[in-house]
Parts: sequence; structure tokens; C-alpha cells
Amino acid sequence: MDQQIAPSHESPVGASYVSARGIVATSVYMVVLCVALSYCLVALWPRSLGLTITSIKPDHGLVQKENPIRIVGTGLTSDSQVFFGDAAATSVTHKSDSLLEVTTPLSGPGSVTVEVDTADGQKTILPGGYTYGDGQAGTAPGNPATAGPQSSLAGSHSKKAGLPLFDWACTLNNNVRLLLIIVVVGALGSLIHVLRSFYWYVGNRNLKMSWLLMYFLIPFGGAGLALLFFLIARGLSSQPVTTQSTVDGYAAMAALVGMFSHQALAKLKQIAEGVFSTAEKGKDQAVSHSTPKLANVIPAQGASGATVTIAGASLKGVTQILFDGVPALPMTVDSDMQITATVPQHSPGKVDVIAVTADGQRVSLTGAFTYLESPAPVGGKSRDSEADEPVGAAGNGDR
Repeated sequence: MDQQIAPSHESPVGASYVSARGIVATSVYMVVLCVALSYCLVALWPRSLGLTITSIKPDHGLVQKENPIRIVGTGLTSDSQVFFGDAAATSVTHKSDSLLEVTTPLSGPGSVTVEVDTADGQKTILPGGYTYGDGQAGTAPGNPATAGPQSSLAGSHSKKAGLPLFDWACTLNNNVRLLLIIVVVGALGSLIHVLRSFYWYVGNRNLKMSWLLMYFLIPFGGAGLALLFFLIARGLSSQPVTTQSTVDGYAAMAALVGMFSHQALAKLKQIAEGVFSTAEKGKDQAVSHSTPKLANVIPAQGASGATVTIAGASLKGVTQILFDGVPALPMTVDSDMQITATVPQHSPGKVDVIAVTADGQRVSLTGAFTYLESPAPVGGKSRDSEADEPVGAAGNGDR
């Protein structure tokens, strides 16, 4: 008979299970976070709307002075032109499809209609949208003498305000909005992962207290990881975000990174290893003094004072050759693959040959050279008399 998992004070590993109150509190946190993230995503998401003016901030300024203002709306383009009555704005800076920074032209006191035109023929107006005042009684904004136009302005604003809770998003430029969209979508992806895990463990009555902090922090980790992937992708592509499809693609990537954070970290590790891994052996690693390598000594045996050739690789940095600790003098580095040295005095037997570099690296070739005794005449001839007849003849003559 299967044993059903039931709540208890302690789990088999000593961690407390979450009480019903803790489950409710965690559920409320997740719901509130999901609503907040969804609201931010709706506010930040770019909209393909027609040309409109939502608000002008501030909506009044001094006469005969160029005043900086911000026009918030929809469908605003980089080629938008702004008119205050019949006069064109002194300067227009496009910040996003919902924000223009404008400098008003010089004008006399009173309210004027604000008009925005685009190159594709769209046009929108806000009657009485901006009021010039000189700060004196009877002409300043808010004075009863101008109450009529201002009343019309307030009516226009209330009609076009639409969703006032989204005004903060309209004042952001496109790059900032895209960054925030990536963060929000990454957090939402991680939150979906948390919700799936949470209801599974709650349903099995096996939710541990030690897991709650992880559930609280995972959405923030997903948001940061999604932002990191986005910055890497933007850095590799170096392409400006100009179309809605580009925003959709980055948002989809952020959602996947948030939902599958472990797989995303594994992929990020692969990318880092591909970029920063050590070069393969035998390839130039841009290291000025690489470790020398000794291959052999030619000849491998001889008497003290003999001249030998030491073969190897990366020998340019070698400053000293030692035969069993005794320096070889003289010693010449012929190339990166060869050194010529004179064998120092030593007793017969096998010795190690050691190469020493200027920075103290030592590379040894064990038993690479064998010292021989000096040859002595035997019977008037050397042991190699057949190959050395003149010496034998001289010996016979001496006798």
C-alpha cells in the first residue's frame, strides 16, 4: 500500500514543511508580482496606433520666449513637425513613438492650437493645447480672463488621456523601454516556472520552508539573466531596434531564458568557453616566453670538453645549460630549436641535462648524456685502431 506524503513538523532531512498560512502568503506574493509585471509589460509594449496627442507638459509658458516642452502621444515619428498656431516649433527631438521634446516658437499671449504632422500625411491637432502668458494679471495662465480657453484645453486632455496609468511609460525613449521589456518578460518567464513548481509541491503536500526564499528570488534572477542575454545579443548584432518584429524576437528570447534558466546558463557557459578558452597546443598564444622543451642531445655520450648539440623547441629564452648542475661554457643558442654547448668537466656516468630560462623556468632531460672516460692506448693501438691507423702507426714508431 502506497504511503501518502502528509504534512509534519519535520521532513526526513530536518527541514520544516510550509504551513497553510505560509502557502497563502506565498501565493499572494506570486499573484501580486504577476499582476505588477503584466501591468508593466502592457504599459511598456510598443503600440501601432494612429497619430494622436495625449498631453503637453507643461501646457503653458511665457510669451516671447522659447519654452521647452514635452508632447506625449501615439504614432509620433522622427520626421514629425509641430506647429503652435501658424508658427513652427523651433526644434523637435524624437525620443520615441510616444514622446517628442519640443521648443516652442515666440508668440504673444493667449492659447494656440498645437498641431503635429508626419511625412506620410497624418495630422492631429489639440485645440488650445498650449497657452502663452506674460505672468501679469489678466494674461497669466489660470487668470479668469483666460478661463475659457483653459477650460477647452482641460476638456481636450480628459478626452485624449485614455489610460493615465501608462503615461510614465510614454515618456521613455525606445532603448530604455526595450531594456525594461526584456527585464519584465524575463521575470515573467521565471515566475511561470516558479508557479509550476509551487503548485506541484503544494499538491503533493511536500513544500519545504527552505524553498520559499528560492521561490521569492528566482524571478529576479530570471530578469537579470534575460537582460544579460539581451546585451550579449545586441553586442554581437550591433543592429538598431527599428521594427516591431525585432522587439517581439527579443521578448521571446527573454521569456525562454526566464523559463529555462538552467539551460540558459549552460549555453552561456558554452559561449564563454568558446570565446575565452585557451588556444590549442602548437598555435601562437601571443606569449613572449613559452616553456622550452628538450628533445635530445647529439651525441648522447662523450668526454668532458666535447661539443654537443641540444635539440628541442622554444629554446630562444634559454640562458643556461647545466650538465648535472654544472654549467656548460660556452653555450650558444643557434635557433629556437637548437643550442650548441661545450660539455663541462664531470666524472663518468649518465647525467641530466637541464635548460634554464631568464624567468627561472627549468626543464630537465633525464639521463640525456653519458660521460665517457678518456681513451687510453692498448697494445700500441687504440680500441678503434682499424678506423684510426695513423694513430696506431705513430704508436708503433714510438715503441
